[in-house]
Amino acid sequence: MDLTSRERFIATFAGTSLCSPPLWGDGIREDVVADWASQGVCPDADWERALGIERFEVVQPDLRHADFSFTPVTDPEPAQTCPVDDLGRYPRDWDQQVVSFATRDFAVGLRVSRGLFLTFGVADWNSLAPLLIALHDEPETMSHRLREAAEFATRVLQRAYDSVKFDFVVFSEPIASNFAPVISPEMLRRACGAAYEALLDQARKAGVSHVVFQTYGSTAPLVPAFKDLGGSILWSGESGVAGVSYPYIRNRYGGMLGLIGGIDSAILSLDENEMERCLELDVVPLLAQGRYLPLLDGRVRRGISFESYARYRHLLKDVVAGACGP
Repeated sequence: MDLTSRERFIATFAGTSLCSPPLWGDGIREDVVADWASQGVCPDADWERALGIERFEVVQPDLRHADFSFTPVTDPEPAQTCPVDDLGRYPRDWDQQVVSFATRDFAVGLRVSRGLFLTFGVADWNSLAPLLIALHDEPETMSHRLREAAEFATRVLQRAYDSVKFDFVVFSEPIASNFAPVISPEMLRRACGAAYEALLDQARKAGVSHVVFQTYGSTAPLVPAFKDLGGSILWSGESGVAGVSYPYIRNRYGGMLGLIGGIDSAILSLDENEMERCLELDVVPLLAQGRYLPLLDGRVRRGISFESYARYRHLLKDVVAGACGP
């Protein structure tokens, strides 16, 4: 009996058997789809099915609130000031989503944190610098404030947990440039420890086993801290330009740390032979070790033809089938 996409996600990260992971969509910008449509590609989902792209969803309630911004918020949006139980914090079609998720055959996750810096309202250097100073000079105060923001988030999130059985939760942490993290692993542990624990406790009570740390840039030095904070799966964006090597991370931390992504988006500019060689070199060993879901390390951007993207998807499907079975 064939497993559904959702069942294959669960089996992949449970690590109980070597099965074919779901082949999720890489994230394609709307302007790219418009370009492809001008090239004669049908704008509906037919081409996604033809390329074997499997659906997944990440529910993202609005967790913002002006009370937790480190810098003054001018002209705050309604979502930043509305009460915790305001229906506007969820998608307008939330009730319909709940009904459809009940009989789904694809994985659904819940984003439970916007990350240390976005929670505190950092938008530029002028808001980042004073926060970094406060994290250094007043660590206990900042940890307490972040814990309060997490407790606010748990009240917003409870509606989601009461309605849907999620397959994973996502901690989003945009916390690095392409050269290095903005803070040290120890500062991340100290600042986020209590906040992460409150959010993880809620997720555990809801029966969620998989905790995804989704981040961007050169975050490899933060992986030990992420594991200490309860993470079980790393999803690193822009890993190619930041020099984050998934084979290195797997060799360093072993199969207990699941991986999503890690395929350098630059592969889309290669010819077929080079594209296949890169997939065989980087993806096949990770698939053989298990607990890995292959995905590009960023969204598909303008300048990539549909022909090139289709070539990549077909090759990826063949490589996965060869390593794990169809």
